[in-house]
Amino acid sequence: MSTTATVAKNPPESRIQRSRREKPLRIGFVPLLDAAPLAVASELGFFHQQGVRVRLLRQPGWASVRDRIIFGELDAAQAPAGLLFAVNSGLGPAEGRCLTAFVLNLQGNAVTLSTRLASRGVRDRSDLVTEARSRLRQQPLTFGVVSRYSTHMHLLRQWLIEGGLQPDRDVRLVVLPPQQMVASLESGHLDGFCAGEPWNTVAARSKVGWTVASSAKMAPEHPEKILIVREDFAENRSDEHEAMIRALADAAAWCDEPANRPKLARLLAQPQWLDLPEDLLLPNLTARDFIIFHRDRANEPTTARAAWVLGEMRRHKILPAASAGDRSLLNSFRPDLYDRALLNHTTHAATAQ
Repeated sequence: MSTTATVAKNPPESRIQRSRREKPLRIGFVPLLDAAPLAVASELGFFHQQGVRVRLLRQPGWASVRDRIIFGELDAAQAPAGLLFAVNSGLGPAEGRCLTAFVLNLQGNAVTLSTRLASRGVRDRSDLVTEARSRLRQQPLTFGVVSRYSTHMHLLRQWLIEGGLQPDRDVRLVVLPPQQMVASLESGHLDGFCAGEPWNTVAARSKVGWTVASSAKMAPEHPEKILIVREDFAENRSDEHEAMIRALADAAAWCDEPANRPKLARLLAQPQWLDLPEDLLLPNLTARDFIIFHRDRANEPTTARAAWVLGEMRRHKILPAASAGDRSLLNSFRPDLYDRALLNHTTHAATAQ
């Protein structure tokens, strides 16, 4: 009598299981304080806990992030919220449709002026108006921002307007990568800038600038950086996308715990992240109202947050008129995907060592 062997079949692999033995997800970041959730999710194992392998790729600036997302060289990236609307308005090097289902942080920017202006008697915006108008016939005052489409652009424009200066008429605005701001201030190519940390603090510690305004005061709880992905990535690799969101939610919650801030400063000080002394990073991490990573429902990509960013970009004519009235841009913020990713998920950030 013959017998038939029974062969046990393995259950089919999920896409996440396949990704762990295949290529890691490529996530871009720019070395700034608000890259903290990405750094923590990688270093403290939150990505691993969610079953995804990632490779964090340092980028020189936001133009690189935009281009590499559009052309599929990155699967996801830290990005200024307004960059999403710029891409979806056709302002990139090629057509691309992107979305966000996770806000990395609220606030975190500041305006810094050159100490050369202080030596010329500038103490406040009234003095700045006098100095700017005296320079118009020679060389206008020049201010740097990190992207035409980031919150820095409309925050700086509004700060100048409220002080009595008209951007593009009374002063010149230029775009530079964040890490070039301090050197450009020191060399005299810039008279001031609006950027995220740590560059305002670096300018002050180097005695080449001083901070005159923070975005926490200018626009309390404004959305700052987001996790940007292509729409086709979110659709075709939804389980990996949702796993990333869960990992980042845990990491953001960990970042927002006051007791974790000294460890966070040490982590970010490492060469693979910001490569700066931790005592330079800690003050703005321990200042409760400077940057928000998780509390006040910071990570939710709400329509209200999308509307604020889009409204500011329209008000300052940062988007072309043809796209400024496109209400579909609001749908680039996807609270439904955020909710789906976190359904029945309880953050366990406190367990990370």
